[in-house]
Amino acid sequence: MEHYFVTLFVLVEGYEKWKNCLVKADSEESASRQAIETDCNGEIEWNSNSISATDSATGMEYSVRKVVLVKPEHLDVLKQYL
Repeated sequence: MEHYFVTLFVLVEGYEKWKNCLVKADSEESASRQAIETDCNGEIEWNSNSISATDSATGMEYSVRKVVLVKPEHLDVLKQYL
């Protein structure tokens, strides 16, 4: 498993926010899904592209904007800032 730095775009009742998270996963796609699943509070309604979803409990809309593989030598430094 690798570590990925994932940037999410979240739309909440017309307001936009960005969220960064560190995810341990087998692939970029898995990291994208895990980042969204971790932030959601309710049932997730996935869009057909698998990188965007809606949280049915809150109505928040999520989309993955960037996924970057973290080099092992950068992991400790990155954890200090997240």
